[in-house]
Amino acid sequence: MPFRMLVFDFAYMVTVIEFLSEPKTVLESTYNIMKDNSPIVTLTINRSSLWGLFYKKLAQDGDTVFCHAKFYDMGEIESALLDAGFIMVESLGTLTNPPTDDDVGTGLTPGSDEAGIVICRAIKSDVSARRRIQ
Repeated sequence: MPFRMLVFDFAYMVTVIEFLSEPKTVLESTYNIMKDNSPIVTLTINRSSLWGLFYKKLAQDGDTVFCHAKFYDMGEIESALLDAGFIMVESLGTLTNPPTDDDVGTGLTPGSDEAGIVICRAIKSDVSARRRIQ
């Protein structure tokens, strides 16, 4: 990323990770430009959910956007954040009902494989920052 290190107070990625060719590299770069103790929030389509299957089917049917996506489950996103040096704080989910239901379940729940969207919040700790930059 074309930014100086340690300048951003927070970062968020809303349905970004699914469209990155190298998510690990981007998360590591994001880590490096963030100040110590800053939060990162990711919102991703959960591959393990009915919504993930719905979007995967759209991709297979030739959807011009989702044909470029690679979907991940909650554990993979959490692992990617941890591998980049972040410390997980919490995972939440939403869209808990099938995409074909009139009521898709828009309330927040603890993150799970059933949630169509997973929101992960992690922080860059000052301890991990010193270790990573050296």
